[in-house]
Amino acid sequence: MAPAFVFLDTSVSLIASTGEKASHGMNMLSYFKLFTPEEPSGGGSTRPFFDPSKWQLEDSDGESEEEGGVLVDWVREGTVRLVADGLVDPPEISTVSIQLPAEPREIFHLVEYVRVTTADRKVIVLSTGPKLHDYGSSGHYLVHDAAAGALFLSPHVDWDELSEHFGCGGPVVTRRGEASGDFVLAMVLRSWRTERLSLFLWSPSSTGPQQWARHDVRLPEGVPEFGFKTDVAFAFGGRWACWADLNLGIVACDVLSPDPELHMVPLPEGCARDPYVMYRGRVKDYGTMACVGGEIKLVHMDGFDDDECPRDEITISTWTLLRQEPSCPSRWRWRRDDGRVLRVGDLWVDESFLAVPGLPRRAPTCPVLSPDEPDVVYFFMSDLGYDVDGHIVTRGEYVLALNMQSKKIQTWTKCPTGRSFELTPSFIAIDRCAFL
Repeated sequence: MAPAFVFLDTSVSLIASTGEKASHGMNMLSYFKLFTPEEPSGGGSTRPFFDPSKWQLEDSDGESEEEGGVLVDWVREGTVRLVADGLVDPPEISTVSIQLPAEPREIFHLVEYVRVTTADRKVIVLSTGPKLHDYGSSGHYLVHDAAAGALFLSPHVDWDELSEHFGCGGPVVTRRGEASGDFVLAMVLRSWRTERLSLFLWSPSSTGPQQWARHDVRLPEGVPEFGFKTDVAFAFGGRWACWADLNLGIVACDVLSPDPELHMVPLPEGCARDPYVMYRGRVKDYGTMACVGGEIKLVHMDGFDDDECPRDEITISTWTLLRQEPSCPSRWRWRRDDGRVLRVGDLWVDESFLAVPGLPRRAPTCPVLSPDEPDVVYFFMSDLGYDVDGHIVTRGEYVLALNMQSKKIQTWTKCPTGRSFELTPSFIAIDRCAFL
């Protein structure tokens, strides 16, 4: 029987009306318009010259903040579609595309990027980039609801006034029921002007105007004012939104409560780091967190970020969050899963590892938890080398399904050449029903 989930690359391809794959938007230089005033030259003629000091922001053609941009118009007109490029069973990587009613050149100029940020059952949230001059991405979130077979556009957010307090980890979507549009989108935002912290909630199934419900909240005890950054965001139990900092812990919120509050659940001892250390490290390279089979689980790789720790001494472990009082996160506690500890050196000499041709003796990275296999963790591994000119080249990229109970590679795949332009991959496990 096919797994109930797919292993999805979070980078979304942009498909033009011509059927061609379009490039993502330009870099920061594209936000400026270059003046070319004429400079006198010999013979009384003039010639244009390049002067970066005379750059100015391009006009927005009167576009209102509320309207957002051309991408917003396309969604409202129903001309934007999210399409699965071909769903494959894990550990093969599935990809999705978004079809846009424009030619490749227009897309390049108007849409900065589209990326999957989070999902819950039949709902997928897409980020379309920040609100910037001359871009059609607009800073809105798109929500694909398989139950409705449609894209929903989140209400406008005044990004000149507000910012995501926990970094750019994105919102959390919580599926409440099976009806069309029956989900809640949640974000924690801070006002630049008043420094007030607010929980923003929106559901398209709500009656009345389509706008965010704003609730004043306070940071829970143990959360530093600006040191908490979202590495993973996910929903739990049909009502909890969870923002996880893999150095510190979880900020959880019951989004269905009439008086929602933020709660802190620290990481287990030995997994947490000092919140006031400036350098966070590449925490998603050696840890993750997700809802698995109705429980919150954590993957931690002890020693990965320690340059003095030999690579074969890195230890992989999984943890489960025990909820003695389900409605009281302050009493939730972590427990390391019995027998689910593996030293990387022991993995290297296991027959299941040696059976994979070309697999290098490197520490696995970028773990992703399987949503319905409690003992399975997916890892990414690259075989990197150098060409004759000293440039880094990739000889092979692999996805491994590691069974933490048997300590063996359960299955594996070699990624196709040109998988992505990103050196560090970004994957998410999503229920297959999100595309049905």
